[in-house]
Amino acid sequence: MAIVATDSRTSFILPQAIRRGLGRVDHRLRALGALKGLGTLALILAVGAFLGLLADIVVVLSRTVRIGILYIWIATGSLALFAGILRPLFRRLTWEDLAAVAETGQPKFGERLTSSVSLLKGRTHGSPELIAALVEHADREIRAMNPIGAISSRRAIGRFSLGLVAIVFLVAPAIVKPDPFADLWRRFLSPLADIDRVGRFVIEVSPGDRVMALGTDLTVSATVRSRFGSAIPPEDA
Repeated sequence: MAIVATDSRTSFILPQAIRRGLGRVDHRLRALGALKGLGTLALILAVGAFLGLLADIVVVLSRTVRIGILYIWIATGSLALFAGILRPLFRRLTWEDLAAVAETGQPKFGERLTSSVSLLKGRTHGSPELIAALVEHADREIRAMNPIGAISSRRAIGRFSLGLVAIVFLVAPAIVKPDPFADLWRRFLSPLADIDRVGRFVIEVSPGDRVMALGTDLTVSATVRSRFGSAIPPEDA
């Protein structure tokens, strides 16, 4: 995909090798920026959902409050989507910006690439022969160099991996143990639905459902236990 100069109304032609090399830099920057933004989005959604689910367990939340929490969660995720993913994908990069990035990984290249781009854009005046020689030299060097070598993917991959782990950590319990985690997610994502609140303690009643004759005595026992960990039920349970 060819890159279009975005900071000047005057059109100019770059040698094919320079255009191709800077195009690789452009694609790399956009892809890594979007990948990092995707990881940030996953982290924000995971942390926001965790706090919302935790609040629904610890505190008795009204339906209005739960709706507000869901709207805030969606709005925050939308902002992260725009700032972290859409913006890197569609930001406008100039030829000089791309050339400067390519040169950071090639110290021996000096500033010949950025100088060539600036001279071809007509920002400075000079001998046409010298400009042609400089551009030709830069064109030969960029053919032998790796223009994306200076762009590290470590931070982007690290952020994406962290976000992916956070999402898996939050969603996996609902798959492994639907009761109560799947119910928590349903209450969080559907605050208008009539779904019972999931408390910290669960009551187990025995013998449970049973058909008996009228007048027969029935002994029922109830046991209160903690849903999460080994918390001790209150005395009035």
